[in-house]
Amino acid sequence: MMERRMTAVRYFAYALEFFVLHVLSQTPGMLPAIEGIRPVPLIAAAVAAALFESEIPSLVFGLSAGLLIDFGMGCVLGFHALILAALCFLISWLCRNLLRVNFLTCAAVSLGVCVVLLSLQWVFFVVLAGQSGAGHIYVRYILPRAAYSALFCLVVYPIHRGLFSVTG
Repeated sequence: MMERRMTAVRYFAYALEFFVLHVLSQTPGMLPAIEGIRPVPLIAAAVAAALFESEIPSLVFGLSAGLLIDFGMGCVLGFHALILAALCFLISWLCRNLLRVNFLTCAAVSLGVCVVLLSLQWVFFVVLAGQSGAGHIYVRYILPRAAYSALFCLVVYPIHRGLFSVTG
């Protein structure tokens, strides 16, 4: 009974964190834009949750963070949600079976997920749309945005680690 209550508290904390990060990323001036590039901190938060949780909750956290990203970016509803849900499921499975969960793993996986997710966004919404200068957009905006977004693992990993150690 107590274990279920602690799990519910942890899940509520994740949901609250996702909401706060979404509000921060959507409020102009709250997170600094570096040369016009704004981060997507929800990616790092979903990855950090996936490192500590089992596969199905990780999938749900990836789906919910992806939906918030879709709402915030004005993209096709479900694009980021489906990709991030699948990636979080995979990350959780890998952490249960192959990887050791530590800060270095979180940083590497966050960067990888940011690059994959934002690169797929670039392919579908820039390259396949036939926009000119697609290579310039990728190098100038997508890669720096991925790196900037992955930096948020510096903030969310210690929070998730502490939360999991207290309630896990």
